[in-house]
Amino acid sequence: MTKYPPHKLTFVAGLVLLLVSFPLLLLLEIETVNFFRHLNYLMSDKGIVCWMFSTGVGLVCIGLIIRAFSKA
Repeated sequence: MTKYPPHKLTFVAGLVLLLVSFPLLLLLEIETVNFFRHLNYLMSDKGIVCWMFSTGVGLVCIGLIIRAFSKA
């Protein structure tokens, strides 16, 4: 079984979260102005989708940073 490096796993996990949450952001009609306001309310659907999107962006960035440092 192939063992993938951690930067690839982190990047792919973030990308999957982005691909799942972005259409939900559009369907729920979450505006950019209210995005951070919805992050405070985890009991709502909009809050969960905003957290998924933010986590996806964070994981993609962390995967890119790990890749940059592991190649150096």
